Amino acid sequence: MNEARIVKLLKKNFASETFNFDELALKVFAYQFEHNKVFQALCKEAGKTPKNVSRVEDIPLVPLDLYKHAYVASFPREKTTRVFCSTGTSGNRCSLHFVNTAAFNLYRRFTIQQFFSIVPELKGKKYTVIASTRAHPNGFVSSKLSSLYGILAEYGQKDFFIPSNFKEFGTTEAVIDFLRTLPPKKYPTVVCLNRYNDIAYLAAYCAKKRISINLPKGSFLVTGGGSKTSDIIAPKELYKMGKKIFGLSADSMIDSFSGTELSGRSLRRGVGGHRIPPWWRVETRDPKTLALLPPGETGLINITDILNFNNASFLLLPDSAYVRDGYLFHQGRTESPGYTKLLKKRIRLARKD
Repeated sequence: MNEARIVKLLKKNFASETFNFDELALKVFAYQFEHNKVFQALCKEAGKTPKNVSRVEDIPLVPLDLYKHAYVASFPREKTTRVFCSTGTSGNRCSLHFVNTAAFNLYRRFTIQQFFSIVPELKGKKYTVIASTRAHPNGFVSSKLSSLYGILAEYGQKDFFIPSNFKEFGTTEAVIDFLRTLPPKKYPTVVCLNRYNDIAYLAAYCAKKRISINLPKGSFLVTGGGSKTSDIIAPKELYKMGKKIFGLSADSMIDSFSGTELSGRSLRRGVGGHRIPPWWRVETRDPKTLALLPPGETGLINITDILNFNNASFLLLPDSAYVRDGYLFHQGRTESPGYTKLLKKRIRLARKD
């Protein structure tokens, strides 16, 4: 199957309200086995091919950190049009997610569809985006978080403004002054902040100075970033911070859970878990044996991300969570001898290839 055919197939299925996830995932598996050299090597080593695999759970897993050591893509490197780069919060080496035009266009299309399903109030409306991170000036290298903010900006009103980083302002006072003069006041504002580098920083300052920032009616705060660090900010604390800074209710706060290596993302509005998108299946595995756990049990996150068709879709994260009623409840980074052992094995195979 070639790229044009798999893209057409994904668009058709994602556009419908229901589709056969297992059937589509197996087709993505066959596509990646054919075009992804690193993935093909680890599948052959495990004795798994599209000819003898009929269940998604039998497809070999790719540890998320393999993206730090190998080119995990299903197209020639010279066809790359964008690279998502992690911040390196969990170690010195950064993950690199190579993307071509077809993959990014599909990602953009269904990212905005997913956002408006969570925040229908903004669909078709004018709004301003203010973000603390943005794509690299040449559009080639960026963080996954900045790409989300950029996509939201595309669908907002034309004269939005995105400062590249709060540090550029020099002082906290300058940041507050800027946020207090958000243009224009007549439109709702979507403020996009990193939940660690920005939120906690601004909340502490606003609490100390006993000040807040008034946003236009119908505004939202979108947070993300740093989800793989051990010092996860609990949702209740995040909402307290958002209320201190902007006076927003929990229902006006959207939090994103994803990763540089993934194409999909799960969003949380208000309290509760992150809603799992239709192109994801999230299961949990035993940290030692990597065996699948019964639904609802806490364990390592195993995400089948079929939107990630041009990289690796069958992923194991070094994070723990539990899944309930279609929502992901992320618990943070965890120690896992099973993950560590699998990663070392996959790295050796990738280097041989």
